[in-house]
Amino acid sequence: MFPLEDMALNIAVSASGKYAAVNNNGDGKQTNTLIDAAKNKMLENYEVDSALIGMKFSSDSKYLYVSAGYEDKIFIYSISNNKLVKKDSLVLGKPWPENKIGIAGVEIDNLRGMLYAVQTEDNYLYLCDLKNKTKVRK
Repeated sequence: MFPLEDMALNIAVSASGKYAAVNNNGDGKQTNTLIDAAKNKMLENYEVDSALIGMKFSSDSKYLYVSAGYEDKIFIYSISNNKLVKKDSLVLGKPWPENKIGIAGVEIDNLRGMLYAVQTEDNYLYLCDLKNKTKVRK
């Protein structure tokens, strides 16, 4: 057992069972915490500007997709040497308040190579092509 940051709202476990990740979404420091699930050991507590619930590992456990909340994008992290490395992002709109999306939950369809995202503000389901890292439609 180890402490987390303010308002830990979601946890994801990699398909391999090697990693777990927690996102902390409170009013204080917001972080994505990478955990060695087998050893029950915190590997990294990666500070972010904005987070909002959604996170999902890729089926091969090499990537972690994380909602960036009101930045209206989904960050893509690779896992290298037990650390989160920000690689890219899926941009769904311009940051708040220009677009009012607020990305919350994310899910991955591995067969189709699609990421689905729901949000808090505009009542749409967003579909993203993971190969091309583009929004297909909302």
